Amino acid sequence: MKKRVISLLLVFILVLSLIGGALVVSAASNYYITNAEELKQFALDVNAGKDFSQYKVVLTEDIVLNEGLVDSEGKLLRADAEEWTPIGTAEHPFVGVFDGKGHTVSGLYISGTKESNKALFGVVSKTTIYNIIVKDSYVSGYSEVGAVMGYAKDGFMHSVPDN
Repeated sequence: MKKRVISLLLVFILVLSLIGGALVVSAASNYYITNAEELKQFALDVNAGKDFSQYKVVLTEDIVLNEGLVDSEGKLLRADAEEWTPIGTAEHPFVGVFDGKGHTVSGLYISGTKESNKALFGVVSKTTIYNIIVKDSYVSGYSEVGAVMGYAKDGFMHSVPDN
């Protein structure tokens, strides 16, 4: 009886250690973005060719790129706004999963009348983007222009809240 209890206890400890190890591996596969500077760096990294396909990119906070960019009717209020560089290019599209966790990116400013692939994500491929809100922003371009995604090669977007 004593051996059986010890055996069960050892099995229980082994199972717990395996579950704990799985949780650590899962947490290591996430890439967290907590502020505007990290979002900008993420865009630069993707556009330089860094591979995020093994990560789930997670937005952990609401992000403001430009304060007071537009009025309630969407009219541009600031000519001095910082221009956003979209995440992903034709040469280096974003490949992976992006979970906005219901957070908002606001103050996104893109003005390019002769340019394409303009949005928070410029070009994506084999990508899932969900639970992200882009609001109080100004985006213009030639073609493949949007708030969240400009051009998708095999991309999928879902659960984008209405705002």
